[in-house]
Amino acid sequence: MENAPYSFQLYVYKLNQEHSDPYFPNNWAQRLERFGEGLTILRTHQCPYLEIAAQNVIEAVEAVGIQPEIIYIRDRSQLMELSPTPYGVFHVICNGELV
Repeated sequence: MENAPYSFQLYVYKLNQEHSDPYFPNNWAQRLERFGEGLTILRTHQCPYLEIAAQNVIEAVEAVGIQPEIIYIRDRSQLMELSPTPYGVFHVICNGELV
């Protein structure tokens, strides 16, 4: 079993023992640090509900004078570089902290 921040756990039942075990990356904190000040929305086009979720966040923060940065994660390499959790498809980061 592997653990990652925010209560993510990776359980594996291997059908083929010849392959190595899957694992989580270990640089979650460094990924969050790169965002610094302000509000950033990381998202993919994977789920149609993410459009609604992103729009809700955008409307809420713009109502209080915050201009969000929106980053679309388009491929695995970008996901592995930016995503601060294993969830990977939608994140709101404010001042370097996952909301």
